[in-house]
Amino acid sequence: MAKKVLGGWYIGGMGSADGKCADGPGGDCRLPELTGLQYLVVGILFGGEMTSEELRAELVRRVGPRSGASFWRLMMRMSKASIVDFTHPSDRSADWKGQKYVERQYRYRVTDLGVILWKKAREFYLGVEPPPADFEGGETLAVEFAEHGPQQRKEMEQGLFMEAFQDALGLESLE
Repeated sequence: MAKKVLGGWYIGGMGSADGKCADGPGGDCRLPELTGLQYLVVGILFGGEMTSEELRAELVRRVGPRSGASFWRLMMRMSKASIVDFTHPSDRSADWKGQKYVERQYRYRVTDLGVILWKKAREFYLGVEPPPADFEGGETLAVEFAEHGPQQRKEMEQGLFMEAFQDALGLESLE
């Protein structure tokens, strides 16, 4: 059972055998303050300062395409939280559908706070015990879906919906 405490979530049952945190709420039982995507961005920026274009390209390579707006929202939240810092943009001339415009390129770097939060998140997840050796899993749809990319998962979901729809109507096939 999780409950909200100052600065994070307390997860009952994690930490010690009696279900209490070794250091009390806010100790070992706090969920990391970084989301998975923020953790990835900080990890990428450990390689050095990057332009917004370079960072976005690396994120697309690792997790797939996202909208430009979602990238900017992510970076703005991380900047406001002092996880990353950016330098003033450099302007460059660009062309989109025959229209000339000035494109601003911010340069991002990880802050000391970002490094601290990344280390805490890593420590938290490394402390999670793996499943027992005899755990087989793989029988659920969630495990089956996790083995595929986003497009394949979408196609699988559509196929499962059609199968359920056909079963509900008592149809052999709609093809």
